[in-house]
Amino acid sequence: MAAAKTFGNPKFTREFNLAKLEKPLSLTVKSDVNQIFYPDNKGEIIGTTKILYKSQLPGELQARMATESAIERFLEYLQKLHQIIVLDESDSHVFAFIPGADNLPNFNKLWEKFLTDVAFSDYGDTKHNLPGLVQTFIAMLNSITLAGRGFSTLDIPILTREQSYVLAAWYLAVVREVEKRQTDRQKQIENFEKNLANNNLNDKERKSKESDLKQKKEMQLKEAKKYNEYFQKSFGKKLEEQNTFWQEIENLETKLAEEKLKKTEQNKLIEN
Repeated sequence: MAAAKTFGNPKFTREFNLAKLEKPLSLTVKSDVNQIFYPDNKGEIIGTTKILYKSQLPGELQARMATESAIERFLEYLQKLHQIIVLDESDSHVFAFIPGADNLPNFNKLWEKFLTDVAFSDYGDTKHNLPGLVQTFIAMLNSITLAGRGFSTLDIPILTREQSYVLAAWYLAVVREVEKRQTDRQKQIENFEKNLANNNLNDKERKSKESDLKQKKEMQLKEAKKYNEYFQKSFGKKLEEQNTFWQEIENLETKLAEEKLKKTEQNKLIEN
């Protein structure tokens, strides 16, 4: 039952729970061709086993943890959407069971599908409880400080349009937070000015409020200047880069759609 729940399919879990096997199910592995079949059903092949090799893990701790997390999430994706199960695993390989007797899946394409539909999408695959950027990346960003001062952008590759939308929304939220802080401080400045217009204040009270007013005004101007400069420098440059990248991608896609292109020319464009 515990294994059934890992597929993220409530219907399958219920059916498995209601099923009553008269005897334990046994499987026989034919190691010479890595085939798995039911011994009591005329040798019907139900799947094959395959060794998948991992790329070398980075030496730097954070990069290593990020890579391991991505691999773990990809294996979860394979299990929940394609019923590909990990039988054994090490730092360098994965020994997996692949259901069905047809051709083996293209794992490069499955990896690309995982990146676009789950890892670098906005909300991932909610049906199979596979989180996207909002539940993982943005949650992490909201828990740390990117810059001690000013406005900072992330120097990361943009793989999907959804990723760019999520990051843009996050940057916008930061800008709006600054705008709110500026608005609240401006109200405080106006209240100080109204209080100073009151002739009933004694010298001590007036000096205290004048000092507070001066500090508020200086902070208001300093913050506005700082964020305007950082925003134009960091975010403006990032927008220009992304616009250039997307334009290049659209141009390549347009060229690939041309029927007159030879296969070698198409492959060259894809590599670029």
